[in-house]
Amino acid sequence: MKHNPKAHHGRWWLLMPMLVSVMLCVSCREDYIYDEQEPEWLGESIYDYLVEQGNYTYYVRLIDELDYKDVLSKTGSKTLFVVDDDAFNEFFKPGNNEWGVTSYEQLSRDQKNQILFSAMLNNVFFSDMLGDAPGGEPQNEGMSVRRTSALTAGVARRLGRAQFPDNYYWGRDFIESDTIFLAQDNTLVPMVVFTNSYLTKNVLKGSDYAFITNQPSTYVYNPTDVFINGVRIESPNIKCKNGVIHRLEKLITPLTNMAEVVCVNDSTKRFAELLDRFSAPFLSTETVEMADGSTRPVYVKKYFTTRGHKAGLEMFKGDADYNSANVTFMTTPTDSIVGAGLDFDPGWNTLTSSTNKTMSQDMAAMFVPTTEALDKFLTEGGGKFLYERYKGWDGIPNHVLADLLNNHMTPLFTASVPSKFTQVKNDDQINMGIEDDDVTRAILCCNGVVYLTNEVYTPVSYRAVTAPTLVNDNMDIMRWAVETYGFLAYLHSMDSYYSYLLPTDEEFWYLDPLSVAKGEPEYWKFQYDDDLEKLRVFVYDSLRIVPKGELVNSPIIQNRLEDII
Repeated sequence: MKHNPKAHHGRWWLLMPMLVSVMLCVSCREDYIYDEQEPEWLGESIYDYLVEQGNYTYYVRLIDELDYKDVLSKTGSKTLFVVDDDAFNEFFKPGNNEWGVTSYEQLSRDQKNQILFSAMLNNVFFSDMLGDAPGGEPQNEGMSVRRTSALTAGVARRLGRAQFPDNYYWGRDFIESDTIFLAQDNTLVPMVVFTNSYLTKNVLKGSDYAFITNQPSTYVYNPTDVFINGVRIESPNIKCKNGVIHRLEKLITPLTNMAEVVCVNDSTKRFAELLDRFSAPFLSTETVEMADGSTRPVYVKKYFTTRGHKAGLEMFKGDADYNSANVTFMTTPTDSIVGAGLDFDPGWNTLTSSTNKTMSQDMAAMFVPTTEALDKFLTEGGGKFLYERYKGWDGIPNHVLADLLNNHMTPLFTASVPSKFTQVKNDDQINMGIEDDDVTRAILCCNGVVYLTNEVYTPVSYRAVTAPTLVNDNMDIMRWAVETYGFLAYLHSMDSYYSYLLPTDEEFWYLDPLSVAKGEPEYWKFQYDDDLEKLRVFVYDSLRIVPKGELVNSPIIQNRLEDII
């Protein structure tokens, strides 16, 4: 018999009396179990579970003292990474934490906030979801290495003038007070999540994870494990009616950003000093309430960079890209433009590694030489020509230092792990020459990894034929021209050889061939304007005596300079 779907469709109304009676029957039952109680498979609330287990007394105290009991008892969908009392006691042993606390009572309220909220996500994530990007599609598996925790922007710390970086923008012309409240960054603090799906997706090895988190030589990577800030989830997926709990092996505290790690590490003080030359304090939109009820402004330490953000800074509130990431940040607190900057902001917590990736997909890396290695490089190594010219680090101009610092910074963590050290390239796409023995230690940060090295990697600009333009103050015109008009890609090639004739700025006169063809020879005098970071061209007669005005046609100037180069 041939099936006729239309015949069945036409008779659906015959079933209506039966359906209505069933619905009425169900709705009238007084003993329907889920009218009075929740399904047992939902479990208890997060708070009730921690209380009833009996070995999470420290965590329960945290929740109570931070007024978060109601949230974790009744509402919301949370993911909480907890530790039991034994892990807390281990944390409190002398020398086991960077805060120097040896008891719960010594924790400040701010430290308690950091412990609770840096280990909390504002959605439910089972362990097999932590490495995936939102959406649930197969192509999103293994796409996430960072997630934004419930911890708000970093803490503003009170600093005295002796702790200020030593550069112009931190002087009394900008900050009159001898103490300020300073935040290293004002974006959220992510947690770093390592899953095997992420490692597989990005062709990373278990040995990479082991090195990055400084595991002992006996460590064996287990692909079923999931790690939060470098700590293994010991008991995953404890289901509760308002979320999920994962128990960790050790207590985690929020990771700091790469810039802060470099600045507080005793062995990298020189690199920190050089980084700080590209920093300035910017007034934020936040304030700190004092004990007497008054408020003090909060400053944010920002680095001049070709990729950063402006959010939360008072002077940029009206900008169109105020809440955007990956914006050029080369503006000083006086609204002037700096001439040199870093490739990215190492102090940016939610750093995005490129314009086509989200914060969660990747992070960055820095290869940071020790002070000893840097000083040796300057006096004996690839920077000796700088020492001969400037006699020390202090005299080296920022545009010269920027090349050195940027050569040690890479925006792609996934391309800079130990198994790929030999493939790491600089901005000129030339192998940096990193050897395994160069890197003595790795430090995991909330926006990348800092590799401590005993080697300095000489930038191409220090070795190429353009090097004289970096250190000679009277060759700014040629330096500016080759950078602006894209000649560095040629002149930095280590596979080609050039003869490079460099006129000085004082003698940069140019007889325009078109004016000669017209029978009215003109000489052009090129000048570099330091304040405007641009070239100006003044036209003179054939004797280079009588001025005839300034040439402002940029395409014509570019045409002649390209011919000259």
